[in-house]
Amino acid sequence: MPKSTLDAAAARPAFVGGMAGRITRRVLAYTTLTALVMGGLGLYGTYRMIWNRVVESQPLALRLSSEWVRERLEQAPAELERLAQGASLQAWAEDVPKITEGSAPDPSVLLGVLSEAVKRSGTFGGLLILDIQGDVLAAAGSGPGLTGLRDLLRRKSALDSELLDTMQGIQLRAELGGLQEPAVRPIGFDSGPALHLVSVPIRDPLGRAVATLHGLVRRSELAARLRAESLGSGGNLFIVDSKRRILASARPVGTDENKSLSADLLNDKQRARPRVVWDSDLGEVAISSSPLGVHDWTVVATTPLVAAFQPLVLAGIIALGTGLALVALFTWMGSRLGTGIARPLWGLLHALRNAARGNIAELSAGANASGEGEGEALITAFNAMAEHQRTRRREHETSHRALQAQHSAFQHQYDTMSRRSITDPLTQLHNRRHFDSQLEREIKRKSRTGQSLALLILDIDDFKKLNDTFGHAAGDEFLKQVARILKEIVRETDLLARFGGEEFVVVATQTTIEGAVVLGQKICMAIAEASFIVDDTMRPRGATVSIGVAVFKGSQTDLFNAADAALYRAKSAGKNCVVAADDPED
Repeated sequence: MPKSTLDAAAARPAFVGGMAGRITRRVLAYTTLTALVMGGLGLYGTYRMIWNRVVESQPLALRLSSEWVRERLEQAPAELERLAQGASLQAWAEDVPKITEGSAPDPSVLLGVLSEAVKRSGTFGGLLILDIQGDVLAAAGSGPGLTGLRDLLRRKSALDSELLDTMQGIQLRAELGGLQEPAVRPIGFDSGPALHLVSVPIRDPLGRAVATLHGLVRRSELAARLRAESLGSGGNLFIVDSKRRILASARPVGTDENKSLSADLLNDKQRARPRVVWDSDLGEVAISSSPLGVHDWTVVATTPLVAAFQPLVLAGIIALGTGLALVALFTWMGSRLGTGIARPLWGLLHALRNAARGNIAELSAGANASGEGEGEALITAFNAMAEHQRTRRREHETSHRALQAQHSAFQHQYDTMSRRSITDPLTQLHNRRHFDSQLEREIKRKSRTGQSLALLILDIDDFKKLNDTFGHAAGDEFLKQVARILKEIVRETDLLARFGGEEFVVVATQTTIEGAVVLGQKICMAIAEASFIVDDTMRPRGATVSIGVAVFKGSQTDLFNAADAALYRAKSAGKNCVVAADDPED
């Protein structure tokens, strides 16, 4: 093919690839724009749905909670009146006129009745009985509200600094002690929020009021009537007094019982429709409020926007993920479309260029595209030729992999046989054959470097007696345990081998006669201190070894003879010891 034709063929694929790229980029832009618009509309719809739910749920929660709290407070006087008309208090009231002037009624009876009533009542957290002068006869219950009320009713000296408190106490004792009909009123304290006080007279059989019974409604009972489920996991309902102090809350707001709502949350304009405000503790919240209809108390609903719009975050993540998936899908489809349009021309030109240049290695790429008419026939023929070349290549690759697998198997078998040829099968130490060949190498190295070379011959004492007593299986086990001890003591640079029977040898490189004796003493001590389990009785057995030590002085035969003679002297010296060969020069 002429060079100008090849150059034209090389330039054409760039044009075709650019066309496919433009198609892909346009599909990407259109799909991204569509995904952004659809995602934005979906998020806005989710936002409106959540806000509408807040707008609808807060007024409903306010209305239901107000009705249930009022209903509970309206039932409180009847409950207290039933207690006042009980047998115990009626019996006490019958005895009050009989008490002589100057004496006081027995408070123990009243205290027992009130304590039992507080335990049984879910409504009242504190109960008091006042005489007709307003003095406390008995009180039961707990909490700062009961303590504060008793302090207000306590008679005080009329000092100027306490004049206002004294006048308030006198007025309150007069109102509560002279009560003739059931009544309710809020009791306010400077140290805490106001409480709901229910009062009823205690009458004698003649209908005369001889005392009054008063009950403080539990704050927890008010909180139990607040329904905050529809406000979501972060929403809450409060009952607050005129000073914004929290009387009760549907969900706990902390350990401070005198906590108040901030002025930013609650202003003078009570609106049932939620409004958005910022609070330093709660952050941005939707808040609405309405009068409770009892005293000057207000019911307040709050919904933190972070918690309320948490589903919006999830919806945004889902919309983002869905949009990215759609963009990726349509971009891939656009890429496939552009590639499908350009593939026939690109594939044919690429394959022809490789064939014209004789690039057989790249021929497998082929004209893997489809065309129409003559182009289809040409591409089909070229692909048939390329398929034939690919088949040949696969056959060669298969044969090559088979040869590699066979070579690996032969190598593994060779390595296994090599290890077995130099290893003692019982102790897994080097055998004598390997020891002899390695000793010759160490002697040659010693001749070159001049470094000292020592030989230790070890023999297990009374090994024949062990075999005769426990059998050859026990003896084999004993040899294996001795071999494990030797592996732990002997250096990796030294040569350790089983020499035959119960004998072991160690070639210690770069070791003098003194160092070899020290090594032998370590071995003797380790084996003497070890316990060996060699039979089914699991009884530990002891053993010792005798060791002969010699250093190389020019002859391998003299080295073995000297070490063997030293071993013989160690046996004669009583065994379990190390004997060094005598130096002929000494």
